[in-house]
Amino acid sequence: MLKVGLMLKIPQDISLAQKLWVSLYSLAFLAGFTFFWWPLLLLAEPSHWPWLIPLNTFIVLPLLDAAIGRYKVNLSDAQVAWSKQQLWIRLLPFLCLPVFLSYQIIIAGYFINATSLIDQLGWLLTAGIAGGVLAINIGHELIHRKTKWEQRTGGLLLSSVGYGSFKVEHVHGHHVWVATPEDATTAPKGMHIYHFWLRALTKTPLKAFQIAQQRASKKGSKLNEFIVLYAVSSVFLITYIIAFGLMGAIYWLAHSTIAILLLETVNYIEHYGLSRSKKGSRYEPTTHIHSWNSSHLLTNFLLFNLQRHSDHHAHASRPYQTLRHFDDSPQMPQGYAAMIMMSLLPPLWFKVMHHQLELQVKPLDKTIEY
Repeated sequence: MLKVGLMLKIPQDISLAQKLWVSLYSLAFLAGFTFFWWPLLLLAEPSHWPWLIPLNTFIVLPLLDAAIGRYKVNLSDAQVAWSKQQLWIRLLPFLCLPVFLSYQIIIAGYFINATSLIDQLGWLLTAGIAGGVLAINIGHELIHRKTKWEQRTGGLLLSSVGYGSFKVEHVHGHHVWVATPEDATTAPKGMHIYHFWLRALTKTPLKAFQIAQQRASKKGSKLNEFIVLYAVSSVFLITYIIAFGLMGAIYWLAHSTIAILLLETVNYIEHYGLSRSKKGSRYEPTTHIHSWNSSHLLTNFLLFNLQRHSDHHAHASRPYQTLRHFDDSPQMPQGYAAMIMMSLLPPLWFKVMHHQLELQVKPLDKTIEY
């Protein structure tokens, strides 16, 4: 019996067909890698297509999501237990480290050699989207794992785009206070995305530093994880300066900013308008009703099931392939790509999402001011 993390007894009643299905389902999450790499591998002149990934992300992908639709089937308990025993399934997200870091460098070359500002902007968006999907998203999966080496790999991916603070604040801040006024990354009803960006980007790094300092003090250590993570980011920045000069610094800082804004936009749409009730000094436990869910199949394959966010907040350590759909979770009307674009237009966002709040979420007795 293979030991991976917790010892789990492999069910005897899982058939070969079920094992094959779980394996194929898990392999489908490699779509996130092929989405970015296929133009580099198949196009004769990939440097001529700076806007291909942004257009695919925010136009083609929403259309395909709408056409393909939702996939609401969950793995059975036996399939979940078997999948957790498969080391190769557990290691799939680690492929992202060489995949993203090499992609980051290749796109830097295209950016620096671009002959127009519009082409440079296209490459920055391309690298920023890849940073959000491959570095931050996969980093997010890994920082919730239980072993130090997995958590540190997640921290390395986050640091590669200058957002190591997310490793600290997300686990020890956001997951504790989500859907409450104490969480700077839960948007209350009526807050537009641009206000949310300002709040999240000013409050969460400070909160992360404070949490890291408190954790170091409890351990009797002088090593603040926040400082370590940003020291790693400094190494990335210095490396790009050495390799590409001033343009390397501009590229790394700009595409990292885009990746971070993409992350915070996802935070915005994932929890908008949702809140936990409070009795006395305690909030109700976080469950699958405190996050917006989306089971659109294609984008979930691209994002390692991030859109099944309701189950993630109810059970943060569940591996990506085992996250479940719940019919009674609040459901986004579209997948993340479409919802991200919608959030950038506050009047449209408010019209759609306030209607969804009325339809799907039990009305609160009063509006909570954050």
